[in-house]
Amino acid sequence: MHSDLRHISLDTYDPQIIQEALHTVGIQNAEIYTDAINPESATLNEDLYQAHSRRYKNNNKVICLTSHQVCHELLTKAEIPCIRIFPAKEIIKEQVYYLRLQHLDASDQQGDYAVIAIHYNYVFDNEKDPAVRDWEKLRYQHEIREYVYTIAHKLQAAVFSDDIVPLFIVTSRKMLENVFFKQQDHIKLLQFGQQLQRFRVCLGIGLGDSMLEAKAHSTMALNHAFRDADIHAYIAKSNTEAAAPAVSVGRKEESSLETIARHCGFTITTLQKLSSALVATGNPTTAESLAQEMQMTVRSVNRILSRLEDIGCVQIVAKEGHGKGRPTRIMKILL
Repeated sequence: MHSDLRHISLDTYDPQIIQEALHTVGIQNAEIYTDAINPESATLNEDLYQAHSRRYKNNNKVICLTSHQVCHELLTKAEIPCIRIFPAKEIIKEQVYYLRLQHLDASDQQGDYAVIAIHYNYVFDNEKDPAVRDWEKLRYQHEIREYVYTIAHKLQAAVFSDDIVPLFIVTSRKMLENVFFKQQDHIKLLQFGQQLQRFRVCLGIGLGDSMLEAKAHSTMALNHAFRDADIHAYIAKSNTEAAAPAVSVGRKEESSLETIARHCGFTITTLQKLSSALVATGNPTTAESLAQEMQMTVRSVNRILSRLEDIGCVQIVAKEGHGKGRPTRIMKILL
């Protein structure tokens, strides 16, 4: 393939839009070729095809971008490198989702906001041709956005981004539970984004009384997903309660206890024993109470709690001092 994203044959689009899109993947000063063609012409598709074909014959590094299906078919048949893209559709989608976001923000949904933060990255360093590498990045970004828009449509949700996180979905807690989780869209999104081993997608899901609060919680959960090499989705419900794993990719039937056990290196029996002890001691509790109920040493129980604390499953509620020595920690165990 000789085509290069630094040489583009264009029709019907504003060249500035394409330049801005190219800048996002690090391509500066691309040559964009256009002709003044009458959009009302009865032979529009043939005129566009001839213009693209002429540019390609003059420079075989040219790649053609068109929104016209017939023109795309003619170019493909002639074995001229071409891509059919829909910038107008993307712009309309962005505007529609922005209006939806305004509507959600203005409505009374106290305690019912849910925000899904989506971050993705990828490695194309194995591709030696820099032009192909840049094109692959652009294509991957487009595919992810399209998939997110599809999910947002199902959730009756809004989509936006900021300078740090590529995409946010704003919806209601009801839609999150009854659609997003119930239809396993969280797993499907992760698996779609991680098409290859060197691609990674992380999800942070936040709940809150306002959109801003839910967004803050989603960012908190996303940070946990970044730090976790195995679990790529976390959920946070409040500032005081630690974020918890939402899903483990590729383990659709795995229970939350199995996920935690695998991540901490425990047997499932150990966590089941701990879970039963919590019923007896109450939650919050202390290491001493758990040790007595589990018939283990306090030191062994503290080792278990230490690993659980590392992944955010232990919340320190209070500390009680009894003379000399370390104060007793009162903990809430989040399983």
